[in-house]
Amino acid sequence: MVTLVIAIQVYSLDPTLEEAARDLGASRWFILREITLPILWPGIWSGALFAFLLSWGNFPLSLYTAGVDSTIPKWLYSKMVAGYSPMVPALGTMSTLSAAALLLAGGLVIMLVRRRQAEA
Repeated sequence: MVTLVIAIQVYSLDPTLEEAARDLGASRWFILREITLPILWPGIWSGALFAFLLSWGNFPLSLYTAGVDSTIPKWLYSKMVAGYSPMVPALGTMSTLSAAALLLAGGLVIMLVRRRQAEA
């Protein structure tokens, strides 16, 4: 699914933008950094968030197939069922806040890239 999300963004990429930069003497690294990645960044970011959310959504699968390894969702589940610990809401809060921080950081990066493109 992540590949599909990123592929949609790749198919909308206009190759003439990269060609124009090449014609103006830009290096491959400059084209990648200043043209390609800012255009593809929303798709990459959406794919990463989608993969993260899917990994948390596959909890039952990891619960029954993890073996002796203890994953964070499996540990949380065991603490909620057997012996409650104050770390459960703390870890949930930290997880939610870190996801929100990632979303805000991604939105800020996209906003800055768009502002930079508008100035150019």
